[in-house]
Formats: sequence, structure tokens, C-alpha cells
Amino acid sequence: MIYFLYGEDDFRIKQRLNELRAGLRQADANLDVQVRPAAELRLIDLQNLTVTQSLLACSQLIVVQEPISAGSEELREGLLTWLDQPLPDEVTLVFVERQPDQRTKLFKRLNQFMAEAYPPLRAPEANRWLQQQAIQRGAKIEAAAATLLTDSFSDDLWRMSQELDKLALFSAGRPIDKKMVDELVPRPLTDDIFATIEALAKKNLALANRLINRQLILGMPEQQLLAMIAYQFRNLVLIKAWLDRGTKPADLAAKTQLHPYVVQKTTELTRRFSLPELARIFYLLQRVDSAIKLGRTTPRVGLDILTAQVISA
Repeated sequence: MIYFLYGEDDFRIKQRLNELRAGLRQADANLDVQVRPAAELRLIDLQNLTVTQSLLACSQLIVVQEPISAGSEELREGLLTWLDQPLPDEVTLVFVERQPDQRTKLFKRLNQFMAEAYPPLRAPEANRWLQQQAIQRGAKIEAAAATLLTDSFSDDLWRMSQELDKLALFSAGRPIDKKMVDELVPRPLTDDIFATIEALAKKNLALANRLINRQLILGMPEQQLLAMIAYQFRNLVLIKAWLDRGTKPADLAAKTQLHPYVVQKTTELTRRFSLPELARIFYLLQRVDSAIKLGRTTPRVGLDILTAQVISA
């Protein structure tokens, strides 16, 4: 069986891959799973995979990532004819592509198999998806809370899923309402947040303060702004750690489950911080957060303290 899963909604694509894997494992608990980036794959490698049996497994699931956009010309051209040949019955082959060029011969060929498109969800679709996800977590979400989440994250189901996990845990069986979302969920990162982090990295106090003040003038609560800054520093630690392990930038979105745009902007910023610097900033964030929660300082003063200490380091 050959599947072709494509579209920008890589969260639902991953869910579908998990469904396929789970279904195949019901028939074969020792299913052999191979995930290969097309950029590192030759046609002969793929051919060998489909005829090489594991000693323990009776069936195989082979996932080829980005064959159209990242595969070599040799691989793309070879697939056009090789796919005419039948696969062994025990092999399931899945091609995954985020933004395929639909004009290509390979796209048209793959589209002749079990093709499933996963475009970004529109707001009403995202709202229904969110309600279903809440039910799966044993939670209930009120309409106003669901609308607030989908308005913020309908194009980023990774983030919406993470926030729903947090809200379901916090609600402890109560319906998730708009107040919970307001208090617990930082809004999507804006370009001003990325610029603020960069200003802090460059020790530019005047620019950092100007960007922070602009967000406050536009109506963002101080606590929410502080939460967004903390969230972005968490992303910096996460991405820098993956990069230090040798992860390729193209694989970061899948590894971190962050939106590709956030990954791109954050990766650019990682060059300005070392891990010890980020660890120190995290410690400062925890101290400021504790001081605010204990009533020792206001959120606005906490922001000023954090900004001054990061820049003075």
C-alpha cells in the first residue's frame, strides 16, 4: 500500500502517521518502522528497504519525507517508473510532503495512490477539531474559550494542542472557560517579541524598552507580555539544545513541535546566546515570576528588573 500525505498542517499529518503505525502494529507488534529524509535517500536505498526483511518483523512501514522538494533528481525521476511496480504485500510506503509543487510529474504520480491533503484549517474547522481534541482529553471547553484559542492558533495546531493539554490539566474536570485561557495561554509571538529578544541580546536597553512600551500601549497586559518573553526564551533553549546535538535546521520544526515561522525566527536568535546565558536568564525569569506571584513587585516593575538585569550581564 502506498500513501501520499501532503499539506502545511504537519500536526494532522503526524496524527495520521501515528494512526497508520498503530493500525499496522495491531497486526504485527514487531512492525519495522523506517523514516528517511528524501534528501539523504537514493532510489537504490529505497528499493533495498522494500525488499529487506527484519529478522523480527513481518511487516514494514517506510516513511519518505519531502521527496518532491528535497529529493535528488535521480530519486524523483526514478520514482516515476519504479512506482509502477507492485510492492511486497507486507510493505506500507508513505510519502510525506509539506509544500509540494503540484505542477511536477512526481506530485501527479503520487496523487494517483492513497493521497490525503492536509491544508491549514479554517477557523470553523479548527474550532470543531479543538472540541474533538478536548473530548479525547476528557475535558470540555466553552465556546468563548474555544474561539479565543482558534483565533490565536488555528494555523499552529502544535501550539494549540500543547495549550489544550495545559488547560485540561488545570481545569481538573471543570469546563475550560475564557478566563482560564486569558490567564494561562500566552498569545502568539509577534515580530515585536522577536525584536525585543534581539534587543536584549544586543544589550540595547533603549530599543528593548521602546519595544516593550509599544506592546503595553497597544493594550497587552504586563503579565501577558512577561509570559510571552518567557515562552520565547524557552523556545531559544529548546532549539539551541537541538542544534548543539547536531540537528539540521530543516528538522527543527518536527523535533520541537513549534510553528515553522517561530523556528525560523528563533534559530536566527540562537546565535546571540550561549546556553549558560540562557540558563541565567531562565533563573531571572523564575525569580521575577515568583516575586510577582508573592506580591513583592508589580508585573511592570518585574519587566523593568528583567530587562535591566539581562542587559547588564
